[in-house]
Amino acid sequence: MLGVDIIRDVHSGKLYVLEVNPHGNVWHLSSPFVRKVDPEYVRARYAQFNALDRAANLLIQKTRSDAR
Repeated sequence: MLGVDIIRDVHSGKLYVLEVNPHGNVWHLSSPFVRKVDPEYVRARYAQFNALDRAANLLIQKTRSDAR
């Protein structure tokens, strides 16, 4: 797993990659670690980049391309 730090310019909406973390230093959206974090903060993390829908759509695309 690669952790990719991305920010969005509030004025233009452009996305910028800050760094790639090859050792899996990622946001813990669903790991046991997140159980210790304020639920509102966790919801904000999911909402920031529409994480669940984005992950599902990427998995669907990958599955379809590999099935061909």
